[in-house]
Amino acid sequence: MNWNSVKKDTPKAFKKFAKWVDAESKDILQFELMMILKNERDLYDFFDEMGVFICILPAFSGWDWEVYVDDEWIDSSDIKNENRKEAEEEAFKRAFFILEKQ
Repeated sequence: MNWNSVKKDTPKAFKKFAKWVDAESKDILQFELMMILKNERDLYDFFDEMGVFICILPAFSGWDWEVYVDDEWIDSSDIKNENRKEAEEEAFKRAFFILEKQ
């Protein structure tokens, strides 16, 4: 994840996330945040607690993944998700935008 982009594009959601990982400093560096988080998959727990639910499923054909965020299917034709990690990153980005609107 590009945390600088997340912070810039979704500041309210980022602030909630920073609080969740007990890192409320306004100048959180990407390295420091990742050291606190340790595993981007912890974002599933964060978004679950925020009421934004993510589901990543392999598609039945081809290399695309089916990505759902808050019961909304994300069209994967514009996502370069050749593997699960890329699909998850796109879902997390979209989830931050959803959380920003809440």
